[in-house]
Order: sequence, then structure tokens, then C-alpha cells
Amino acid sequence: METRELERFMGLAIAEGRKAIAHCRPNPPVGCVLALKRWLSETYVLCMSA
Repeated sequence: METRELERFMGLAIAEGRKAIAHCRPNPPVGCVLALKRWLSETYVLCMSA
């Protein structure tokens, strides 16, 4: 993948993680994007509360 595509997917992962900010404090939220052959496949948010 080209740098531009990687940056796009990283931006999507960060946006996914931001969806859970209110629910994760004090832990950081983690967004995940699964891409297959340059196509967005799925997105996930991981939030582990104390």
C-alpha cells in the first residue's frame, strides 16, 4: 500500500477510537481498521474499563 492509503486507514482507526473516549477513561480507547486489498473491511473499538 502507498503511504497515502496507510494514512487514510490510520485516520479511520483513530476516528473509531475516539468514539469510545467517554467510556474508557482513564484508559485510552483503541480503534482498529481491517483492510483487505486496499478496501475497508471492518472497524472495531476496544475499550477496557477499570
